[in-house]
Amino acid sequence: MTKQEVIDLVKIYQQCAGYDDFAGEKLKSGAEQAKTILIQLLDDPNTPEELVGTVAQILHVYFPSAETYDALDRFAERIENPEEREKTREMMKVMRSMPRER
Repeated sequence: MTKQEVIDLVKIYQQCAGYDDFAGEKLKSGAEQAKTILIQLLDDPNTPEELVGTVAQILHVYFPSAETYDALDRFAERIENPEEREKTREMMKVMRSMPRER
């Protein structure tokens, strides 16, 4: 799975209406390679802002792990606005406490 394929699937996932299930399962089938690319996208400050939230959601739903949550924490720390940073940290706490269905 290439970086571009992962980005395309993230964009498909954003469309919802069933496309999120399709794209999520395709990413999940990419296993560790897809997870690594998603984490790289989250770690890259040049990843478009409109993709970052979706990447975080996909990582949480399909690839929950210590590595995933470390990447989410790194992302939160890069947020310059203190209020947004705190909101993101709170969202991460909620995400970690939620049961995952996948």
